[in-house]
Amino acid sequence: MPKITFILPIYKVEAYLPRAIESLKNQTSPDWEAILVDDGSPDGCGALCDKAAAEDARFHAVHQANGGIGLARNAGLDAACGDYVHFYDPDDEITTDFVEKVSEAAQRTDADVIYFGYYEKYVDRDGAEINRRLITPPLLGTYSDEPFKTHFDQLATLYYAWSKAVRRSVIEAHRVRFNQKKLVEDGIFYARWFRYNPRTVTLTDTPLYIYTLGRGGSAIGSFHPERVEENFFLSETIESVVREWGLYDSPMHFETLCYCYVRDLQLSIKNISLSPMPMKERTAWLKNIMRDPRLKTAVRTVPLSRILSRNDKIKLSLLKRGMYGAVMRVSGLNNR
Repeated sequence: MPKITFILPIYKVEAYLPRAIESLKNQTSPDWEAILVDDGSPDGCGALCDKAAAEDARFHAVHQANGGIGLARNAGLDAACGDYVHFYDPDDEITTDFVEKVSEAAQRTDADVIYFGYYEKYVDRDGAEINRRLITPPLLGTYSDEPFKTHFDQLATLYYAWSKAVRRSVIEAHRVRFNQKKLVEDGIFYARWFRYNPRTVTLTDTPLYIYTLGRGGSAIGSFHPERVEENFFLSETIESVVREWGLYDSPMHFETLCYCYVRDLQLSIKNISLSPMPMKERTAWLKNIMRDPRLKTAVRTVPLSRILSRNDKIKLSLLKRGMYGAVMRVSGLNNR
């Protein structure tokens, strides 16, 4: 049984997939397998998957009709055999010591989930690197004190599926799977399994992943019509977890939940700013959703100091004052 199973959802990444495959072959530890899930990709990805599987028995190619990243990852989970699972997006990169470092941490701490540092790599539209910065987890060390309940304010929003390696038995014990949403599907998956409060969490600042930003055509840089009406499925999922734990009245948990709602709100505002709607309609949309008492409470509760992005801080300040037209104008300028 391999130590780590990498699950790669593959769709229209022919230009990047060879690099991802090579990064796996170059690992300093051989104790891994990779499930290459060809999600009905119309380019040459399917052939690249088959070639990798034919040349190295640690690669396994799965072909299915296009169903989206969530269903592709589910197919990978169904085929996985490793002790730990990592969701590797093939247009990003991993370091050559990924398996070695995660395996060492797993052996040392017996953690159910291992978080690691990563680089945000900014590229231009041609893919040339402009800049990169190191991002580290908000906590460091190993915690076995009901970590997700105890450190909810630090752990609740570490959504990215690729930012961690998870013990596969933790996922399979409750048969947790991804849904078919096009955005924040990894956050919903994350909330669904941390509701069962994995017993031990390890967080290290060692950077093991390189997340690429700035390339054209990304999901977060495109307008999603379905989010005009449906905006808060992630924060609602997290709220259901907090209520299930019986901690909704805990000030720390409630304040963190408010922050989750504000994050969803900021994403929704960005989405509308990418839409073809005229400014008057965008402002009317924001006024309408701000009638929701949950959002009013969240905007009032979350301090500006909690927001890291300067632009998001400006928008939250304007939201607190009910200046919805100004919010949409600022967001429109940010997304040009």
